[in-house]
Amino acid sequence: MSGLNRYASLGVAVREFPLATGEADYLLFVDGKAVGVVEAKSEGTTLSGVAEEAGNYFVGLPQNIPHVTLPLRFQYKSAGAEGALERATRLRQVVLRSAFEGRLM
Repeated sequence: MSGLNRYASLGVAVREFPLATGEADYLLFVDGKAVGVVEAKSEGTTLSGVAEEAGNYFVGLPQNIPHVTLPLRFQYKSAGAEGALERATRLRQVVLRSAFEGRLM
């Protein structure tokens, strides 16, 4: 992805990131390293099928993308916009807290 700046902030979410196993809705980076994926679906979508799809993204990270661990450590699934921003904010806080505490290794 040209123009991608994984270091724009301590925590960066990149939308529609191409992976070997498909396109993740968001790939999450902390300190420039991939740590997780977010799979977002429209309201009313059941999360059972989404879990399998998001699971594929855990192992489809291209080899040239720096990462903390493989499979990626964090996976978040969401169906519907209601409360999604609040849940995403909490997830970001969990990821950053884990990074600061050295638990992403």
